[in-house]
Amino acid sequence: MKKKLIRYNKENLIGALVCLLIFIVIGSMVHLNSNILISTDNLFSASFQKLFGYPTMNYNGNLLNGLMTFLATFGHPLYLVVLAVIISISLFVTAHKSLAFWFIGVISSGGIAGVIMKFMFHRERPLGHLPNDSGFSFPSGHSVESTLVFLIILIVLIPLIKNKSIRQLTFIIVPVIWLGILFSRLYFNAHHLSDVIGGVSFGAFWMFSSMIVYNITTNWFKKNQKN
Repeated sequence: MKKKLIRYNKENLIGALVCLLIFIVIGSMVHLNSNILISTDNLFSASFQKLFGYPTMNYNGNLLNGLMTFLATFGHPLYLVVLAVIISISLFVTAHKSLAFWFIGVISSGGIAGVIMKFMFHRERPLGHLPNDSGFSFPSGHSVESTLVFLIILIVLIPLIKNKSIRQLTFIIVPVIWLGILFSRLYFNAHHLSDVIGGVSFGAFWMFSSMIVYNITTNWFKKNQKN
């Protein structure tokens, strides 16, 4: 009998509910133009601008700016979808077909849902954002997509790596890249802090919910095959 690669447990449900609650609270505050949220976001943005000014995406400046440019580019939803396709193909050819379809399905559906959320909330981006950062601000698309991709890598895919050293190294590198992408959105004034937190909570909610759906559907198919 084949070992189930995505296991359901209580933590999945708790994680999904907690992340959904966080997203609903922040989303409600955004919708109501909460003074508390606006003040907190403005204070945080002002602190970042005091530290870093109004940086632009290029590789001609200092090391930090170059690194942030790379992470912001790599963390673009389009490039993360390409990464997801490459990973899905790798899973497919290594006999993890159901996992491959699940992975690409979660990434694509979550990304689309994130875009729909942007149009629902219609939040403007912070003052001083880069001209190429067009569109609405909440939730952050980079945050939604990077959370989906890197959480799945951390929770589902890394345990499949047989080599212990590579597994441990990957487990360290992946969160660093993920956090770097999130930081880059604040560094370039592309989003408010609440946009990033909202994007992370929405992406995590979608991922945990998808794990639950995967287990429910696979169990249903198994029961029907027996009958």
